[in-house]
Amino acid sequence: MSSARFVDKKSMKISLRMLVLCVVALFSAESFGADPSDKQPAAERKDDKSPSDVADETDANNETQEVVLKVTCGCKGRELELYQQAAKEWEDLTGHHVEIITLPSESNERLNLYLQLLRAESQDLDILIIDVTWPGILANYLVDLKKHFEDEIFAFFPVCIENNTIDGRLVAIPWYIDVGILYCRRDLLEKYGHSVPKTWDDLEKIAVDIQNKERTNGNSRMWGYVFQGKSYEGLTVNVVEWFCSAGGGIMDDKGKLAIDTQSNRHMLNMICKWIGTIAPSGVLGYTEEEARGVFQSGNAVFMRSWPYAFALLNSPDCPLAGKVDVAPLPMSPGGRHVGTLGGWSLGISKFSKHPKEATAFLRYLTCRREQKRRAIEGGMSPSRPDLYKDKGLIQAQPFFAKLSDILINMVARPSSQFGSLYSQATTEIFNSIHSMIAGHRPIDVGLKQLNKRLSQLLDRINRHTGE
Repeated sequence: MSSARFVDKKSMKISLRMLVLCVVALFSAESFGADPSDKQPAAERKDDKSPSDVADETDANNETQEVVLKVTCGCKGRELELYQQAAKEWEDLTGHHVEIITLPSESNERLNLYLQLLRAESQDLDILIIDVTWPGILANYLVDLKKHFEDEIFAFFPVCIENNTIDGRLVAIPWYIDVGILYCRRDLLEKYGHSVPKTWDDLEKIAVDIQNKERTNGNSRMWGYVFQGKSYEGLTVNVVEWFCSAGGGIMDDKGKLAIDTQSNRHMLNMICKWIGTIAPSGVLGYTEEEARGVFQSGNAVFMRSWPYAFALLNSPDCPLAGKVDVAPLPMSPGGRHVGTLGGWSLGISKFSKHPKEATAFLRYLTCRREQKRRAIEGGMSPSRPDLYKDKGLIQAQPFFAKLSDILINMVARPSSQFGSLYSQATTEIFNSIHSMIAGHRPIDVGLKQLNKRLSQLLDRINRHTGE
């Protein structure tokens, strides 16, 4: 009887040898499995499984020697539980074993751990869960999966595949995704006779009107709009949305730097005007959770966030349950509705001792049937666009129908262009933009300085690659 093994992050030490020699707590994945009544019928599971998945499972099952795959996963409860269930199912199909290593909750800690292990050519990791901004940073340490997924690349969102393709190599397969969306107080829009805003100008006008009327009616803490304004990666996410929605961007369509443009200046001037008027001054220190706290308390009309907030805002104990709707983020004239791509992918270490089995398990984790299960049971947004029209999924999770049109317009951060220097690039972006919207640096001057620093980083990348 096979059993998925689980390694708590506390047992992971910085030393590679200690990682190998640490005492591993073994648990049966069966103990974490779902109630049998929650599982999909066998016929539905069969229908959702592509022939290529079955072929991979059969091929792996024909191996005479059982192997142990070491895979990483986030430490969140439901995410971990779903991974353990999938591991148990694959183990039963193949006779192999899966050892799950949970990671620190902080993304930077995860990345640093990966880099330390991979730079030492450690064989202690087979499959890695990878943030959407990491493919360029980790590309040199990951297997090119293009030939293994030639028959399925088309089945994923193109922007995800493009994001994970570095110098022609597909280094990770999209697993589940996020996208920036606009949350609206539907009850307040209806109360004051407004529609969901299509443009940023509309958002500003509606926010001012409802904010003022709500304050007059007794809610002195009401604000029009909250977002992620702290100097961290979340601000870079917002900047990409601001710039692209106005017809600009950080990079242009040809992959050239396009920071210092009129459309970008216009958007930043608008944001500056909002601070202290329709957005609280404290927004300059907000991450996702601070913004959600204000919105969920009933003190904001609009909020920019990720899909995860929808379930929380509609939970039975939330005062806003049934009063919130989602929509694409607004645009400026000449721009378009966009949302920044977020989420996680799966890659295989170049130093894996079992690349064949790792590829088979990766295909299993990202197959249509498994993504549908994770979406229904865990609310995780699939990386396969056809699932957003799947009747069974929409019936179980109606929210995904709302996301369908928004996901078409996802845009990626410039992580693939900056490659291994993306961490430096995004730090330059969010620190510089924060100083501008906080009023500490003139926008014209700040954009020129930022353009210069990012150009220097790109020059380093080009010199390194010999371009």
